[in-house]
Amino acid sequence: MSPTESAIQDPATPSAIRSLESACDRFEAAWGDGLRPLLEDHLGPPGSPGYAALLRELLVLELAYRQRAGEQPNREEYQDRFSRSEKAIAAAFDAIEGSAGGDNQGSPDDQPGSLPTIPGYTLLEELGRGGMGVVYKARPERLSRLVALKMILAGEFAGAEAAARFYAEAEAVARLQHPQVVQIFRIGDYKGHPYLEMEFVEGGSLADRLDGTPWRPKEAARLVESLALAVHHAHRRRIIHRDLKPANILLTTDATPKLTDFGLAKSLGTDEGLTRTDSIIGSPSYMAPEQTGGNAQEVGPATDVYALGAILYELLTGCPPFRAATVLETLELVKTTEPASFSRIQPGLPMDIETIALKCLQKEPARRYASAEALAADLRRFIAGEPVLARPIGSVERWFKWARRRPLTAGLAVFSAISTVLLIVVLAITNVMIRQALNSERRVREELARTNAQLAEQQKRTEKALENKTVALELRDYDLQRERQASYYRRIELAEAERRAGRISRAEQILDECPTDLRGWEWRYLKKLPPATPTAFFGHTGEVWDAAISPDGKTLATAGFDLTVRVWDVATARLKQTLEGHKARVYSVAFNKAGDRLVSASADRSAIVWDVTTGERIHVLRGHTDNVRCAAFSPDDAWIVSGSWDGTLRVWQANSGRPAGAIETGAGWITRLSFSPDGLWVAVGGTSGQAEVWEYLSGRQIQTFHGKSGPVLSVAFSPDGWRIATTSNSAGIGVIRVWDIPSGRETLTFRDGAAPFERVTFSPDGRRLATSGWDGNVKLWDILTGREILCLRGHSDRVWGIAFSPNGDSIVSASADRSVLLWDGGLPPNASPAE
Repeated sequence: MSPTESAIQDPATPSAIRSLESACDRFEAAWGDGLRPLLEDHLGPPGSPGYAALLRELLVLELAYRQRAGEQPNREEYQDRFSRSEKAIAAAFDAIEGSAGGDNQGSPDDQPGSLPTIPGYTLLEELGRGGMGVVYKARPERLSRLVALKMILAGEFAGAEAAARFYAEAEAVARLQHPQVVQIFRIGDYKGHPYLEMEFVEGGSLADRLDGTPWRPKEAARLVESLALAVHHAHRRRIIHRDLKPANILLTTDATPKLTDFGLAKSLGTDEGLTRTDSIIGSPSYMAPEQTGGNAQEVGPATDVYALGAILYELLTGCPPFRAATVLETLELVKTTEPASFSRIQPGLPMDIETIALKCLQKEPARRYASAEALAADLRRFIAGEPVLARPIGSVERWFKWARRRPLTAGLAVFSAISTVLLIVVLAITNVMIRQALNSERRVREELARTNAQLAEQQKRTEKALENKTVALELRDYDLQRERQASYYRRIELAEAERRAGRISRAEQILDECPTDLRGWEWRYLKKLPPATPTAFFGHTGEVWDAAISPDGKTLATAGFDLTVRVWDVATARLKQTLEGHKARVYSVAFNKAGDRLVSASADRSAIVWDVTTGERIHVLRGHTDNVRCAAFSPDDAWIVSGSWDGTLRVWQANSGRPAGAIETGAGWITRLSFSPDGLWVAVGGTSGQAEVWEYLSGRQIQTFHGKSGPVLSVAFSPDGWRIATTSNSAGIGVIRVWDIPSGRETLTFRDGAAPFERVTFSPDGRRLATSGWDGNVKLWDILTGREILCLRGHSDRVWGIAFSPNGDSIVSASADRSVLLWDGGLPPNASPAE
């Protein structure tokens, strides 16, 4: 990685993400207080983990505040201050300029029923429309799946607050990864109208399902329990939805609920929201009493718990707890009135489910469930037939609650009752007693209010302290783990140097001090005594381009420029078979899962399937019009896929050798291919400089990855199937890139200035990458940090092919020096497994 500029990498752990968000919150709070904070005061040292990503996020905030104040910031002033972070500065300015650009003078979607033309999408129908936004059902041209496109409308209702809410929704949902939260795949802009590409949920909203018919209690409880767990997930990430209602709950075809519309979401711990402090946020029938006053500081997790209770109430009774002729009348009911008794609306409901709903609908937030998770737990108890923790409201408590809301009416009732009994006997004494009773009630009420306020404040301080301590411990644990890993790599480097110098006992001592939970292939390789030397296989009369180890680890196959495929016994390094049949150099060789067949690819425009035991040709696969550079069996041995310089992938039936399809790729001259572990996808790289992932049986393209370092020389799937690694060369420097398949983002880039790379492969545990290079060396890299772990020196010329054995104990390398080396990294005698 360049010492002058690091790649912008988003944080990969929850604690790192929380640290970045916390820094952004502090920075934005300073601007909100009227200060002008320095970026340098909120950043770590240059080059530290996450530095570039944090600089990008803080700079976006600063640019927004400066533009809001009428300033016109330029890139040059920041490039002078942060000379090694040009990519982060460019990304921040691009984000601000992209969000501010475009034509806001109207678009085809201003009228209901019209479908605009949005580049990259085929719009199918309009799903819904509100005062500020419209949602379309669409199909992206890059993927064959349905999505929902949510856009801001033009017109008098679209303004800065609408755009802010729109981007806040994207930011909020991006922080949530939960099966009951509708996911955002992409953020874009169409003619100045921002849009979100979102998960399409085909079952419609919960509001569409509500027709006034009460649900069965357990069915209603299951749905709200699922929602409560999703809401708790959001609360743990410090996000309050603030507008939970049936219209914002979408249902899949199997009635699984998913939360959507986080446009009014509030991030806990910030003083600045998306609206003025006196704005009323939410939908009246589902708003908590504290929302009706418009004070955002009073809104918290208990607000969403109230809304969940209102939804549960409607599911059980067929109507929301409060609904009047006007919005103002509904808000007044929310503030002053208890919800109607269940027995009046839906007699016969179990007492426990009624108690749970009414606890959620308490006027005072402190009297509701302490968290959405606690609500979910009580609902699970009800579903399982166990006693719930919530207790029903007694008649005395109900009377006092009524009295607190109407103190004058309550006092008159008491006065009237006493007067009726004692008026004739002693009117004067009765009046005194009434006054004493009223004064006593007032004092009790005032004392109770003070006590409740003190308890609530104490609880808030305690929760805040616990949360801060948890974050600090997580960050400390993350930093300690990173330090332990760095220390382990330093010990590996030192042990390798000591062993090369002949100080074996010192190398042994250093290796024994390595933490057992971090020991990998490189530790086992260096631990070999006597010092491990690779097993050499000689026999080819030309360069050896590829090598593969059978699934049982007993057989080695090699492909050479001498037009042969050779089969070796690993244990004895003896030649077992020489397979002849190709008419030009052989570029690749691969075993099937059973290990009894090989497929080889050649410059003679064919691929051949061989019987490993007899050496006989089983199938000759012809159809490509140029060199066939790679071929491999699918993981289930049902298919063979070959790649050629003619730019196509061809699919063959493995048993019969018959063609089953062809795919025209955009990879250029194809260099290498790799199957996903589940066998559904194949990744290819080529001279066009991009890598691609295809669903080869259907011919559907899954993802495209655009590199910037020339032709892609090699491509490899990770063992978990969610990433690929590629190699390329730029001005004589080898470049490895690791890509995330669902998002198409580059997650890691590291470079080797010593020599260009040729091949790359993942270790079976997914923790290491191995590369072959033009300098004759094989290198191991850590997948998390891109740090070089170990260099294996043994070849005298370029190393072309490289592969791990299936169990991860060995690495095989094939070279232009006509040799093949097998590097053994199995456990040494008397050593305990570290993995």
